[in-house]
Amino acid sequence: MPDKYVQVNEVLRKDEATAARRVIVYPVTTAEVSLTEEVSKNGAALAASTAIQAVVSGLVCSLTIPAGDLDTVGLLFYKLQGATDDVYLTGIRVSDDANEIADEVLKEVVADHDGTSGSFAELLRLVAQAAGNGKVVTDTSDDTIKVYDTDNSTVLKTWTKSTAGTVTTWTPS
Repeated sequence: MPDKYVQVNEVLRKDEATAARRVIVYPVTTAEVSLTEEVSKNGAALAASTAIQAVVSGLVCSLTIPAGDLDTVGLLFYKLQGATDDVYLTGIRVSDDANEIADEVLKEVVADHDGTSGSFAELLRLVAQAAGNGKVVTDTSDDTIKVYDTDNSTVLKTWTKSTAGTVTTWTPS
């Protein structure tokens, strides 16, 4: 069986309860869904895991990590053993430091929206939603951007747009 080592570089929140936030996407050489999953938490010996793999498309798979695997701060290492291939997932960190998690999210969003594509409002929307906030609304009638809480009705923050010549400024209000 060929072995495939995949570095995914993900930071997950300790004890994360939301399944959608525990999904890792990675490439494979053979898409298999009948696997034996094992996990190492912070360098401990491999132990059985109830992680669930799914084929996203072709040779791209996703692994939904069970909440029980996120109970220890540190590195996670997965061995996914199939009939044809073994896949080893590395680069997954579990953190309980909200600043570290927010920093990782912001780095990824900024890398994807470095000024050549996307708008300031889109960047704010992605950051706010990744941080667990509700909707973000851009209102062109009053030149504001509003960030709502997860209830989608409580305004957490408002930015107001002003323009002077070719300079656009967004001011918290």
